[in-house]
Amino acid sequence: MTTAVITAGATFTGAVLLGLLLGIWLGNRSGQPLWVLIGIFSGMAVGGYGAIRLLLRETGSLKG
Repeated sequence: MTTAVITAGATFTGAVLLGLLLGIWLGNRSGQPLWVLIGIFSGMAVGGYGAIRLLLRETGSLKG
């Protein structure tokens, strides 16, 4: 179970960082700093979904 928690945290962190970097890149290209916030929140949504799915699968609450 400890490995699953570490993996879920890494999944969440990686998604947020990827969203942040993509948002910074898009913000610099377009001149709109709002892309940074969009990237962060998108990364949080994707990372949270992935982490929760991983933890539910590990605990047996999610089949498949």
